[in-house]
Amino acid sequence: MEFGVAGGGTIRQIAAAAAPRLVYGFDWWRGLPHDWDAGDRKGAFACARPDVPANVRLIDGRFGVTLEPFLACHAERMALVHIDSDLYCSCAYVLDTIGDRLGPGSLLIFDEIAQAPHDGERLAFTRYLNRTKQSWEFLGKQHDWGEVWRCEDG
Repeated sequence: MEFGVAGGGTIRQIAAAAAPRLVYGFDWWRGLPHDWDAGDRKGAFACARPDVPANVRLIDGRFGVTLEPFLACHAERMALVHIDSDLYCSCAYVLDTIGDRLGPGSLLIFDEIAQAPHDGERLAFTRYLNRTKQSWEFLGKQHDWGEVWRCEDG
């Protein structure tokens, strides 16, 4: 699953590695729903819905509207979740909502977890860990700001 598909570059990579399994991408392609703490304004990052491979299903809408109905129809555990939602509130909502679907071996990839001054993903993940007491292992950097984590227990 990917939260924050934007132009589709990452979800195409995930889909290629996961084929033939389905990959779900959530976005609303209208940019930030409100101003971001570092000066990005509401609507920044808006883009066109991307073309994606056949094993990708795009879910159009804000996470708070689309995620719970999606989960009601999909009971599977989540093997890989890429969070590129930018905002603390979006990341916290995703983690809180999917938390019971994460278990041993699940991977979380954060896109901006270490990008100062954007500490929303780090704060959301730290609060999630404090609340759930799950054990996660840091596997490494995704790029300058991203990190990959693996769940050790459920």
